[in-house]
Amino acid sequence: MLDQKFIDEVVNAHNEYRFRHQAPPIKHAKDLSEYAQKWADHLVASNTFQHSPCDVDGTRLGENIAMKWSTGADAFTGQEATDQWYREVKLHQFGVEPGTLSSGHFTQVVWVESKEIGVGKAKAKDGKIVVVASYRPAGNMMGEFAKNVLPPKDGKIILPAEKAPSSSAESMVEKPPKERQSPFSSQFEDGKCGIGDSSSSSGGNGTENRTTKTYTVTEGSGPNAVTKTITEETIIKPDGSKVTTKKITTSTGGGALNPMETENFEKMRLDDGNGKKKVKGSKKKGSSSSSSDSSPESKRSQKLSEFIDDAVKSHNEYRKLHGVGPLKHAKDLSEFAQKWAEHLAVTDSFQHSDCTHKGERIGENIACKWSSTGADYTGQQATDQWYSEISKHDFTKEPRSSGTGHFTQVVWKESKEMGIGKAKTSGGKVIVVGNYRPAGNLVGHYVENVPPPKK
Repeated sequence: MLDQKFIDEVVNAHNEYRFRHQAPPIKHAKDLSEYAQKWADHLVASNTFQHSPCDVDGTRLGENIAMKWSTGADAFTGQEATDQWYREVKLHQFGVEPGTLSSGHFTQVVWVESKEIGVGKAKAKDGKIVVVASYRPAGNMMGEFAKNVLPPKDGKIILPAEKAPSSSAESMVEKPPKERQSPFSSQFEDGKCGIGDSSSSSGGNGTENRTTKTYTVTEGSGPNAVTKTITEETIIKPDGSKVTTKKITTSTGGGALNPMETENFEKMRLDDGNGKKKVKGSKKKGSSSSSSDSSPESKRSQKLSEFIDDAVKSHNEYRKLHGVGPLKHAKDLSEFAQKWAEHLAVTDSFQHSDCTHKGERIGENIACKWSSTGADYTGQQATDQWYSEISKHDFTKEPRSSGTGHFTQVVWKESKEMGIGKAKTSGGKVIVVGNYRPAGNLVGHYVENVPPPKK
């Protein structure tokens, strides 16, 4: 049964903090509260403390959970639960992507693009109180923290006061040692749930944040191709100052052809960590994406429907190699992708969309290619380029950078649908946009969603 008084307390507390952090108010959604309440009841009945599947009607949700022991009936107020999550503000460094997710509960509370919240609360016979909050759209998405987690308007960090233990109904009962070490957890990355570490201080103020971006651009084709590899390293120091260094390496006569360090493949031997397996995709000697334009398939332009079919088919061939289910084509995603591809072509730019479709976060891969001959860019070629990053992926652990993000999205197990679009500039640059639902590349979930190729 929903506790409306508690729900109102949580919503009001959230909106007080969101106002402080320049985020619009969040609204209560009854269906989210019903979902959160069912999960809170389940955690109490099963005497467990873990995240739900974070999914309502096919939409991925954000989620914060908390618990406390108490002898009082109303000892865990909505304000107190929200304060508990918000206290992680002291671990957060604004304006940069976090190195860890130790402030994940706080960031979900104030995430600008989250619009709705639902809340549930349940109590066990031993006095344990469990609170579940669900958010839509989900927060904590990689690459989106700086614009969604804003600092306080006045620049001052004010921590909520801790409640002192007492003998009243609101007193906090001592927790078992193991539970005390991790009193609550938070949803991380694109709506998929993960476990937070409430005791970690990584990523807090006073740390240095370092990011490296590498991309390649090739102009021309065949022996006349000129490839530039650009490596940018940005260091943001504790005082907020930023230093960026750029290194450019130029090569001729072949090499990668697009801003993603990818190549057009035909056959490749893949190392799955235990052995080798032959699959589609290694580069022919002396060839590159541009030199592959001489092939008959590249010269004949694919109709958009053929391009879509080719891309979906090639995605599913690679997904089958990794033992994950096939993607289905979603017309609405292709329409979204096509519009963005056309926008990039018209503006002669190359960047991601806002990755939001019908209020839902979606995954996205983009690619581009130049050709002086006007050759086509097939669905297979675009997929091969994204997949080629497998050579840099370690299947045994979470990635420390997004250098294999195109590959991991192609084979991400929990992504079920895809759409794709293609457009060409007047200068001969072909741009491809692929969108995925649910989104992949969720922090903390790479190992389970990106399995190595089957033997």
